[in-house]
Amino acid sequence: MTADPAGKLDVPPAWEAAAEEIFQRRLRTVLVVGEAAVGKSSFCRYLAGALLARQAQVAFVDADIGQSNMGPPAAVTLGYPDSPVDFAAVVPAAYSFVGSTSPIGRFLPLVIGTARLAREAQGAFVIVDTTGLVHEAGRVLKNYKIEAVGPDVIVAIERRSELAAIRMANRHVPIIKIEPSRRAHGKDDYDKIDTRRRSYARHFAGATLLDLPLASLIFQRTLLFAGDPIELEGAMLFWLSARRSRRRPTASFCLQASSAICSPGSPMRAGAVGGSGSSSALTLPKARSQSRPRSSATRSGSSSSATSTSPRTAASLER
Repeated sequence: MTADPAGKLDVPPAWEAAAEEIFQRRLRTVLVVGEAAVGKSSFCRYLAGALLARQAQVAFVDADIGQSNMGPPAAVTLGYPDSPVDFAAVVPAAYSFVGSTSPIGRFLPLVIGTARLAREAQGAFVIVDTTGLVHEAGRVLKNYKIEAVGPDVIVAIERRSELAAIRMANRHVPIIKIEPSRRAHGKDDYDKIDTRRRSYARHFAGATLLDLPLASLIFQRTLLFAGDPIELEGAMLFWLSARRSRRRPTASFCLQASSAICSPGSPMRAGAVGGSGSSSALTLPKARSQSRPRSSATRSGSSSSATSTSPRTAASLER
């Protein structure tokens, strides 16, 4: 199967054989694993082109949150590429926010997000790209991801036998082992940062600010708005109290004054939140003077104090 007419990819014979097998056996969900710099994204691009050349609809799930090819970094993205395949030009159809460009500490949202988008994907074939984390904690991550996604085939790209443990643990799933492209090469940290910067810029080009009524939003997987409401210089905060703990409770602020979100002092419409039962205009704190005055905050009749740092710094309150 030929899917690189421009000759931009080095396509080993094993890649062609893998694409042919996947098409002939109708192995719908294809999970691609391998270390960094083995050409996982290149193989995904080749495979998508080869399947599109057979008039098959292809869905692509980009779960490489650190070096995303289709959506913004720190998110899993679903899209439907056209031929010739250019993932960067694909309009994303769905996202699942992970919140970090590294899987470490984000296994659960990464696994759940990848599995959900793979299930939601439509088309004859679904190709899932993954991160290059495959050793130690990465091996655990890949095993959970394989279990959650339930692929019809795993494509293991390895130079020697670095994926042997993952292949052994998932030998109940059809596995196609292929070698990397000869043109595969790694990126240093500066290249990776630059790639992420360009990806963010491309994704958010032409973006506009949205003014959303706070009462209409649903907050999940966060401690924001989980405590008792307090007020501090016109901004409504929520006290994250440890009532059942012997530790001294602390309060974390839930809104941050940042010019990237809104101007200091601009209103945000708020509804009945934190169990207060009242609607009010929620205003972010304005910039304070360098003298850093102390302000009092009232919570259920008791007083607490906070020392300000800057309008972009979360207020930390101690009882």
